[in-house]
Amino acid sequence: MNLEKKRERQREYARKRRLSNPEAIRASQKKYGERNFELRKNIMLKLRFNITIDDYKLMLEKQFGVCKICNMPETAKKNNSNEVRMLCVDHDHKTGKVRGLLCGNCNKALGYYEANKPRAQEFEKYLEEAIKL
Repeated sequence: MNLEKKRERQREYARKRRLSNPEAIRASQKKYGERNFELRKNIMLKLRFNITIDDYKLMLEKQFGVCKICNMPETAKKNNSNEVRMLCVDHDHKTGKVRGLLCGNCNKALGYYEANKPRAQEFEKYLEEAIKL
């Protein structure tokens, strides 16, 4: 049997196994993810932001474990879990330079602010006029 046929048979076996027992596969993937959290997080941080998990931990330590903007710890929970999310890695989308770690709320607010920066003065003017009413 040539190598290509053997690989094809292995792929077909794996596909049938995934389809026949999705709960077991999901449980196995979850267990793997929990055991290899640091490895997976390190790969994701390296690919997205070109930093390691150690760099992340060092930034977190320098910020005393809180958001760089509001100085509050992250409170948002992971999906379907009571576990708190990690702080978001804030970076400049043009240069890719990492600026710091933010809570989810500040990260979203900063994203909206940067997207609407040209209109920031209009927002300020609107709020000042609203106070006068």
